Amino acid sequence: MTPAGLAAELAVQRMRARLLGGYGPGASEATVTAATRDRPVVAGQPTVVGLEQQARQAACARGSATTFLRRLLPWTRRILTVAGAALLLGRTLAQARRRRAGSRG
Repeated sequence: MTPAGLAAELAVQRMRARLLGGYGPGASEATVTAATRDRPVVAGQPTVVGLEQQARQAACARGSATTFLRRLLPWTRRILTVAGAALLLGRTLAQARRRRAGSRG
């Protein structure tokens, strides 16, 4: 990998870690205080509401196994369709070759 590609990959990993590191339920009081600087309101909404929204967004970004499988299924179907078509074509060509060899003998 080139140095530029490696730097880009590291930047993506850092951004992903920041995105997925939300403050979900069960965050310690010290963590919440550090994140909000002990303000009762952030961006016009109560701090608790903002932190819960961030936790939901982080969970959504992480995705679940079900979401992953739903994304994987169409790709798997295409691969199996192409593989099946290739096997069918190979079988048909092999039968034609056997017929042709049998008619010459």
